[in-house]
Amino acid sequence: MFGFDGDFRTRPKVSLGGASKKEKKDSLLLKNQLERQKRENERHRINSTRQIQCWWRASIVRCRLKTATRQEFDNLIQQCLKHKCHLSSKILSEIQRLLLFFYKETIDAERLVSLCQLLIKHQAVSMEMLVCDKHTWHHQTGRILLLCCRLVETAIHSHTPIAAPMRTLEVYTSITTYTKHHTLNQDMAITCVATLMKNLIFKGYFQSIRTLLNERVPGSIEMSPNPPTPVASTVLDLVLRPLHLLEYVHSNTDYKVIVFNGLCRDLLCPGFTDQIGLFLLPALANGKYSFPFVDFLNSLVPDDVVKSNQISDLGFDHLSVWSSPWLLYSVLVLGEPKLGSLADHEVVLYLHILKVLLPSLPSAQLVLGRSRSNVDDSDSEEEDIATDSMQVSIHSNVSSW
Repeated sequence: MFGFDGDFRTRPKVSLGGASKKEKKDSLLLKNQLERQKRENERHRINSTRQIQCWWRASIVRCRLKTATRQEFDNLIQQCLKHKCHLSSKILSEIQRLLLFFYKETIDAERLVSLCQLLIKHQAVSMEMLVCDKHTWHHQTGRILLLCCRLVETAIHSHTPIAAPMRTLEVYTSITTYTKHHTLNQDMAITCVATLMKNLIFKGYFQSIRTLLNERVPGSIEMSPNPPTPVASTVLDLVLRPLHLLEYVHSNTDYKVIVFNGLCRDLLCPGFTDQIGLFLLPALANGKYSFPFVDFLNSLVPDDVVKSNQISDLGFDHLSVWSSPWLLYSVLVLGEPKLGSLADHEVVLYLHILKVLLPSLPSAQLVLGRSRSNVDDSDSEEEDIATDSMQVSIHSNVSSW
């Protein structure tokens, strides 16, 4: 009846497969997802740490290398300036290479000035380098001239001397520099200078000249084509330098486009200062050098019109540059001395460009019903005064035709 065998203790049942936990499918998937996310975050943390460490180590190496390179540059430049070593084209190329490797304007502006002094003093050596390795010379000299432009623009409010960089720009953008040493013939010298000027203008040459003109030439001057100061004379020469080159590169359309687009973008389209309106524009229009006004007009024609050969139809309603009242005034001032010598089709093009530019006047915007909201009373008064003075100048130019 009773199956008692004398064993009154209950023994635990042990599962050899381990404890069995029955989890729901959703919780199991969520747990696996969290574990995967945790592993992924850990991998990202390790990769980020590795990248930061690589960047930091590379920065330290670059700083140490640039410091050593600066020391090497200083030793070389001092030996050359003090005539302790013979300067050859190879040594000059090495000095320029060192500077371009470590140059930072806030630290190395004085070093650039020293190199400019060396380049001015040893022009023949630079010309020798040009003959030996033309591509390296163009690369290094073009970048150094660009650094000179930027130093001239940014060193206005510092104590860094800019005479040497300005003189370097004058020397190495002059055709005479390349022909007087019998290094290149006339055509090769023109091509060399044109290549340098295209690179400089494309990267803000006229903007640097504008800053130099506004900061170093006094604003309280009378309207005159004559430079009021020696610095103004140098600035005018730097502005005219790429324009004079147009006499020799008539067939180089790209050069014309780059020169006039840069001139308009940085000097003629933005708002004028006294230095530009009272000195630079009269000097361009009535100075001792003739301004290439016809080429200037042709450069204002849009590219799509030029490519479709529709210039004679005069069907374009926009220009290749930004239309502004200041550009309209510039066209009037620059064109006034040239009107008597223009051909009939050039006069027609001139009048059509004026027609395209006239809507840019603030008064024309009012006639066309354009909104002039969000302008306070003081700004309105200043704009009306500027508009009135602009219209007086335009009417005086029109009446003198």
